[in-house]
Amino acid sequence: MRQTGLAEGTFLCDITGFWFAFNICLTFLFFRPDPQLGTAVRLAAFLAWLLIIVGYTVLNSAPRLERRQSNACLRWIIIYLVLAGLSIFWTSSTSPAIAATYWGGLVAEVLAVYLLLRQPPVDDNACRIVRGFVLGALLVAITAWMAPVMDDLRLGNEDFLHPNLIGFYFAIGCFAAVHLSQKQKLWSAVALALGVTTIRTLSKGAIVGFLVAGLYYLMRGSNISRKARAWIGILSTLLLASFWGLAEAYLDLYATGNNVETLTGRTYIWSQTIELFLEKPWLGHGFDSFRWTFPAFADFLPNHAHNEFLQQLFTYGIVGLVVVISAYWSFYRRVRASESSGLRSLAMAILILVLVRGIVDTDQFELCFPLWLMTMFSMTLVREESSRTIGQ
Repeated sequence: MRQTGLAEGTFLCDITGFWFAFNICLTFLFFRPDPQLGTAVRLAAFLAWLLIIVGYTVLNSAPRLERRQSNACLRWIIIYLVLAGLSIFWTSSTSPAIAATYWGGLVAEVLAVYLLLRQPPVDDNACRIVRGFVLGALLVAITAWMAPVMDDLRLGNEDFLHPNLIGFYFAIGCFAAVHLSQKQKLWSAVALALGVTTIRTLSKGAIVGFLVAGLYYLMRGSNISRKARAWIGILSTLLLASFWGLAEAYLDLYATGNNVETLTGRTYIWSQTIELFLEKPWLGHGFDSFRWTFPAFADFLPNHAHNEFLQQLFTYGIVGLVVVISAYWSFYRRVRASESSGLRSLAMAILILVLVRGIVDTDQFELCFPLWLMTMFSMTLVREESSRTIGQ
């Protein structure tokens, strides 16, 4: 009976990880005529899935484990979610009910991962979530390659499959596939495919973050021989060279643009965000308020501030910025304090990717670092350290 429960648990982890990646293209595939319906279906589907996870954890209650070490990062994630939920009472959103629904979706994602990782074996469940995410990202990549190229030559769709978002997910998927390839070499091909697709999106923030984090992961984060590193360096150089002509054509279009995709557009958004922040400096404008508060310009209405910390400052004020910095700092300390392992290296590489990308881009509703992913790393790394301490 217990073996059956474990098999069901790993299946739930696979599907949950797959959903975290693949759900970003559901509206593009099935609901373009009615994107609001697509969003509603996505949220309802995951809430139904969460009920299945809750049922599983109730029926397969894990044996009482030894006392866990303190998890400061998890506490800050909870504090952030509570602050986001409370801010709905003062949000500038035109529909607090819709904002509450999006907030509930974030809570559901974190809760799903938390419940799954309370079930043994923790390390294997985390690996299954990662594997599911990689497979989901690979399917999104296939979808993006099959879609018509955007007018500015980027991969994706401006409204429903934005290259900045999918490029970020492909970069995470690439690093996760490299992590999986340490045990199964077949994942190396998936990592290569996702790495190539990341570059092909021509998402500047995602690509720069991907290259910086990739350099760390290659030199310090993975158990790769010098010969393999040399070959990876050669292949990476050839890959970048092969996209050089396409990149030049895109940059020509980028330089002549006048919207948010240009640096001029972003600096305008940043300056306006600071002015709006000063109107409500302590608690901000509230959850899901940016797109309803920021004035449109040049027929464009940005959904977020295109900078991680300005977005959080606008949304939750100085109080929120303190919470966000504390969450990132506690996560960094947790990763650094962990025993040198593949998961630690993966977490550090993704943190570097997030911080670099966060300079010019972020998420509309949460941190640039997905909260479910931060929860998974923080719980797994704490568990590893707790097991090591007990073993001593």
